[in-house]
Amino acid sequence: MKHKGYKQLKHNLFAFMIILLLIYPFQLFAQDYSWWNEKHNWDGVTSWTRYIEVSPGYMGPNALTVPEIRNGTIYNEIYFEAAFDAHISKGDNTQNIFAKFFYPFIKQKVAFEIQFIPWEHYKMTEKTRDERRARGYTGEGTTVGDIAFGTIIQILKDRGKWPDVLFSANFKTASGGGFDNARYIDAPGYYFDVSFGKSYNIGHLKQNSIRPYCLLGFYAWQTNRTDNFQNDAFLYGAGIDLELNKLYITNQVGGYSGYMGNKDEPLVYRFKFIFEQRIINYKLEFQQGLHDFKYSTVRVSAMIKILRK
Repeated sequence: MKHKGYKQLKHNLFAFMIILLLIYPFQLFAQDYSWWNEKHNWDGVTSWTRYIEVSPGYMGPNALTVPEIRNGTIYNEIYFEAAFDAHISKGDNTQNIFAKFFYPFIKQKVAFEIQFIPWEHYKMTEKTRDERRARGYTGEGTTVGDIAFGTIIQILKDRGKWPDVLFSANFKTASGGGFDNARYIDAPGYYFDVSFGKSYNIGHLKQNSIRPYCLLGFYAWQTNRTDNFQNDAFLYGAGIDLELNKLYITNQVGGYSGYMGNKDEPLVYRFKFIFEQRIINYKLEFQQGLHDFKYSTVRVSAMIKILRK
């Protein structure tokens, strides 16, 4: 019995060694970056992180997005938004899930929001992979996105002929993954903005109105460069909201302008269609990159209201 057990142990060890020998070459292949070193003329000393441009024109669509263009007024419902995004471009097709929680803890005055991308799938062409100096050989994979949060404060509201004024302060954490594939910047960022807007009734019905607005602000994020640790950008945007009973139609143009000149001046157009109900708002959004942002994006989302007691 002892001899039989010893033989069985030898067989198990032998099988284990065979499995290791089969797996090991694949591990070596997965860790082999010689193709990247040769393609990008790696000097053998500088960290690969220095080769990646931390700029909206060289990253994935969710890395350094153009922030929300606010319309000068605060939303007064507690809600949770769940969305699916499809970003389409010639060199990178990306899909992701988006989640947002919005809480106005002082009605019509102050609100807090938090956003998160819990899942992202991407597939880059070889040309885009090399342009971004990404490290993944296939150019395809999944990752997790950033967590961002902000505080929104109503400065002025319904003051006669004066426009409504809204201020927001926002911070993006370094929680996103996939920096080696140029998906997220693995560094913090922040932006402040002030928006101005005023609603005008259409006809005799209060629920029918048109609202023009504009936004100005400052956007900054950390880079991986030793000569410039931070890129500072002028943030801007404008739009018109049309409210027809329970339908909202929005047209917006906005972007920001960095100072490094490395595709850091993204400009986008946004169209939103929102159908409002008592518990759930349904939203369809289209975004088209106009400059330093090559993506066409479609978002489908549901905003689930949490009714106050």
